[in-house]
Amino acid sequence: MISLIWRNLKEFLRINNYKIKEVVMKNRIIIGILLVLFTLPLNGLISSGLTGGTNYQMIGNDESFKEWWYSFGILAELKFPVLPLSVRGDLCYSWYIKNITHVTSSDVNLILSAKYTLTPPLMPIDFYLGAGPGLHIYKVGEQELENYFGAHIYSGLVIKMGMNIFAEAGFGMIFPEEGSWKQFNLKAGVMF
Repeated sequence: MISLIWRNLKEFLRINNYKIKEVVMKNRIIIGILLVLFTLPLNGLISSGLTGGTNYQMIGNDESFKEWWYSFGILAELKFPVLPLSVRGDLCYSWYIKNITHVTSSDVNLILSAKYTLTPPLMPIDFYLGAGPGLHIYKVGEQELENYFGAHIYSGLVIKMGMNIFAEAGFGMIFPEEGSWKQFNLKAGVMF
């Protein structure tokens, strides 16, 4: 049975060999593009991860409120093939509980940034820079939610090993209706 199938397949290829070569020659650019698209590791283009760390908030005139806030979040990254650029989105929750009054302050921030990788692709450690705008939803105790915009920059390194481990430091300026406040970030996390 197998020999019969093999013989029929060889006969089919012999007869249609000329037609297959003609089709390939006419459409080699399209076939090349399709091969590249189907061989790209799609899971390498989109990655997501978990992050945790601290934010140092300096609100007001740099003297009114200076505290370390705890933070955790998720992030997703879309990488461009061949280019050292990617687009990254961070969604983080930061909080601080004042010891004396037990009032909880929180900051939910969404940051959309462009990230530039400084090292060649096959290196085991990547260094990167990023910057972008952010939206902050800020709340203190029982007060109403307040929305502020901000601008953020960051730099970090990634150790590539299956799950990529990263550490980064960042700086942000948040712009309420009057004045501004600064935010320093220290984060570590894992990308899948």
